[in-house]
Amino acid sequence: MAVLIRRASPDDIDEMFSIDVDACTLYVEAGLDADLGPEHPYSVNERACWTRCAREGHAFVAAIAWAGREPAERIAMRRIAPLR
Repeated sequence: MAVLIRRASPDDIDEMFSIDVDACTLYVEAGLDADLGPEHPYSVNERACWTRCAREGHAFVAAIAWAGREPAERIAMRRIAPLR
């Protein structure tokens, strides 16, 4: 198994957002259902932040490759620069 890491681009933001929405289902299962929706100011701001991080080179895609198979990509974003 190999892990391949590349810088994300703003084109990856939809996938990053989708993964975050999927991850938030764990909060719902724990009884914490905020249900903000994509138009909520928090969601809009978060998406803008992630897009900026990708544009500035602070977001990364990690792909795990198994022998004989194409990599299955996962998107990870880490804010390593202070908010402006």
